[in-house]
Amino acid sequence: FPSHDNDGEDIDIWNVPLDQPEVFGMFQRGENGDVFHLGSPSLTRFSLSVKPTHIEDLIAMLAVYRPGPIESNTHNEFVVLRHGERNPVFYPGTEEITKDTYSLIIYQEQIMQICQKIGGFSLVEADDIRKAMGKLNQKLLDSYKERWYSGALSNNYPRELVEELWEKMVAFGGYAFNRSHSAAYALTGYTCQYLKWKYPLPFWITALEFAEDKKVMSYLSEIGHSGNIGID
Repeated sequence: FPSHDNDGEDIDIWNVPLDQPEVFGMFQRGENGDVFHLGSPSLTRFSLSVKPTHIEDLIAMLAVYRPGPIESNTHNEFVVLRHGERNPVFYPGTEEITKDTYSLIIYQEQIMQICQKIGGFSLVEADDIRKAMGKLNQKLLDSYKERWYSGALSNNYPRELVEELWEKMVAFGGYAFNRSHSAAYALTGYTCQYLKWKYPLPFWITALEFAEDKKVMSYLSEIGHSGNIGID
């Protein structure tokens, strides 16, 4: 950061508090200027719709706001469920796995967990299934499909549910996102927003120094609306 009143302060960006209401308030108001990834116009609008209150919301937002989930309307389903406009419907056995995503299967890791818990697959086999779904490897999927049925049925899951859940996982597996990747993006974006809230002047001085010309006016607009920095 350039010279400012906080000179000499040691800022540990790896351990910022992840439950700061003021930071989530900025996301809720769409004050996402120069925030890593979440500062794009489309994700800023999505922040206004989602109104995140928890880091898990940011992680899920980055997973569902991509071409595949958008094409299947998953991003809007997430908003509806997030705000309680419709109750989540959990597949039996998936409640703990999908509780943070309001019953939606949006991460590759969720597919793996479901394959392990319901189908009885090993972790290595579940990862093979994840890869096969991601690459639409029908031959490999077919080789695991019967084992999915037999494993799930032996665990006392009804056949209709077993069939529906498999088809749902296959359909979404083609564009399901890696949660760890999404979490890394969300944590980086949250940290940017935290620094903007905690140290607005040095944040914006730095942002404006490196900003593209087309972004300067939107940054100045956000600064003006925030009310914590004067502009001459």
